[in-house]
Amino acid sequence: MKTMKAIKTAAEHQGEIQEVPIPAIRDDYGLKHIDIVAPPGETIGCDFAGVVEDVGSKVEKVWKRGDRIAGFTQGGNEVQPEDGCAAEYCVAKGDLGMKIPDHMTDEEACTLGVGITIIVG
Repeated sequence: MKTMKAIKTAAEHQGEIQEVPIPAIRDDYGLKHIDIVAPPGETIGCDFAGVVEDVGSKVEKVWKRGDRIAGFTQGGNEVQPEDGCAAEYCVAKGDLGMKIPDHMTDEEACTLGVGITIIVG
C-alpha cells in the first residue's frame, strides 16, 4: 500500500504529521499530487495547486494525468476524514478544479481555489 504524509488531528486542537494511505479515487473525484498548499508564511487552508494523478469515472471535465490544476478541498470533513489538502496528495471534486495558466507559478495558483469559486459561484 502506498502512503503519504498528512497532517491529522491527534487530539482536540492538536495536529501531527502522520504516515497514512494515499486516498482511494472516488467516481466523481480526482486524485492530485500536492506540490504546494499555501505560500510560505500563509495559514494552511483549503486551496491547492498540483498535478492530476488520476480522475474518477464520473468526472465530466477532461483532465489527464500531468495537468497542472488549482482548486480546493473540504478539510476537516468528519464524513470523509481523508479530505483536505494539507498533505502530499488530496482528493477534490473533479469538476471544480481549473487549469493553471502556463505563465502562473504554483505558488500563485494555490491561492485561487476558494476565492474564484466564491466570485463565480
